[in-house]
Formats: sequence, C-alpha cells, structure tokens
Amino acid sequence: MTSPDASHRRRSVGDWVEKFFWNLQDIYHELKPCRFPFIVAIIGALIFLHVEQGREVLRALAESGVCTGTTSGVRLGLFAFGLVLWSLASWYSARVLLYFDFPKTHVWHPERTGIWQRVHVLLPRHVPRILGVAPMFIIGWSFLSVRGSYEHDVPPRLLEFGWLAIGSGILLYFLFALRRRWLERGAQYDAGFAKTGEQISDSSDRKKTLPALLEQVRS
Repeated sequence: MTSPDASHRRRSVGDWVEKFFWNLQDIYHELKPCRFPFIVAIIGALIFLHVEQGREVLRALAESGVCTGTTSGVRLGLFAFGLVLWSLASWYSARVLLYFDFPKTHVWHPERTGIWQRVHVLLPRHVPRILGVAPMFIIGWSFLSVRGSYEHDVPPRLLEFGWLAIGSGILLYFLFALRRRWLERGAQYDAGFAKTGEQISDSSDRKKTLPALLEQVRS
C-alpha cells in the first residue's frame, strides 16, 4: 500500500512532465510558420560542411587566382552579396511569419507561467535574429573546417574569411537589436509628440472659448 506522500509526489512529477511537453508543443507550433528559414539553414549547413562540391567552392574562393583561376574581387563580392541576401531574407521572412496571425488550429496551454511565459515573449524577437545571422555563422564555420582538408600550404584566406563571416554575423545581430531600440524610441517620440499636440490643441480651445464665455456674461 502506497503512502499519500508517495502518490502525491508521483502525481506532481506527472503534472510537471505533462506541462513540460505541453509547453514544448506550444513552442513548436509557434515556430512552425517560420520553418522554411530553418530548413534552408540546415540545407546550407549540410552543403558547405559535408558536401564536397560546397567545400570546393570555399576552397576556390580562398585560394589564389593563380592556383584556381576563379578567385577575384568580383566573385568574392558577389558571394558576400549573396550571403547578405540569404541572411536578410531569413531574418525578414521569419520576422513577418512569426507576427502573422494564422488561423488557430492548435489548443494552447491554458497556463503559461514563469519561464515559459518569458520564452514565448522572447521567441518572436530573438528567433528571427538568430535565423538571420545563422548563414554567416554557417559559412564562417565552413571556411574554418575546410582548413582541415589540406595536408600542407593551407590558404591563409580560409582563416581570414572564416573569422570575417563570424564577426559579421555578430555585428549583424547587434544591428538587429539596435534596430529594435531605434523603432521603440521612434514610437515613444511619436507618442510624446502626439500627446503634446493634443495638449496644445486643448489649450487653444480653452483660449477660444474664454472670449465666448465673456461675451455671454456681458450679454
């Protein structure tokens, strides 16, 4: 025969496990609209980290033009431009899809408390930023990992391009965060300006009604 304390502990553990997986399911359904940027990031990581043709592209970009005949400022610029487009497209698409009001087909957890409530508040803000900088981290890590395929005479540009891509990803994340602060400050400024305009309008209405009141008293 089990004691009441033991049955209570088992019930508490069961409730905790149920709430944990229910909240995980909520997070999955909340992030499901932006699954396309996730899939693109995974495919890009597989191509540049594990597919030999993708690794060869990175080697060709890092080696001197005498060895490969493909490295040039134009090609490097186009590659960097494509990487920036990939990052911005992932960030913007995830940002729009997370804020889009899709028809609700999932029953959400009725009690979001503590850390789970904060997680759901932070997801729409940070997940698009992470997906936006993920391409640069993927390419940067791929440049660094390709260095291991050389037995000797490793092109120094692999190390330079790798850290440059990772540093650009960190910088881009801070730019995304600063953009949010700029928008919030702009909204506060607009709200304060509108409030000031309303106060000026109210004071001008009072000044207009004062002569009318005096005229009524005289009459």
